[in-house]
Amino acid sequence: MNTTEYESEIRKQMVEERRCPVCVIVQNKEFDILSQLQYDVTQDASLRKAIARERGFCDFHFRQFKRIANSETNALLLLALVVEHCSRDLPGHRNCRICEELVPYEERILTELVALFASDSFREFYWRCSGLCLLHMRNVQDQMALPDVNSWLNEVQRQQLQRDVPALLEMSTRSFFATTHSQRGSIACMVEKFVGRKSIGL
Repeated sequence: MNTTEYESEIRKQMVEERRCPVCVIVQNKEFDILSQLQYDVTQDASLRKAIARERGFCDFHFRQFKRIANSETNALLLLALVVEHCSRDLPGHRNCRICEELVPYEERILTELVALFASDSFREFYWRCSGLCLLHMRNVQDQMALPDVNSWLNEVQRQQLQRDVPALLEMSTRSFFATTHSQRGSIACMVEKFVGRKSIGL
């Protein structure tokens, strides 16, 4: 994906989703990695052994893998882990090959996003959308060399959060069953705003 494609994808997600575009893009990439990996794990005994030597995945991605893979694939991977664990001492450090692929990808998206904020037209576009989660906004601000843009981002974040206050006030007076699917979706979006993509999961 070149710079133009990154920008195109960022803009697309900001229009189509009421979520942090970085969260959505990274989560989509994560799903693609997991989908391919569960197929490869089923077909390739040497890959299972390699993952077992790495002690599987991080806690989060192990759970995500378990959700997306069928029982056969999970059993094959767990058998490889059991064999590896029982045959020799596993190293204390766990390598997660999913994280190792996702982290540089996420950093690249953030770098492209920082560059986009130098444009007045992009800032206007961003203001009309739901914006970034707090975690990714801090990441952007840490990279941002323009203090005025950082101040502007803080103010826009407040405005974007306040847009949901009327809906939240309305929902706070109703039972869960009296709220619409769309309203419940806005709660999920607000939670993600504060904690980032792992609140949504696959």
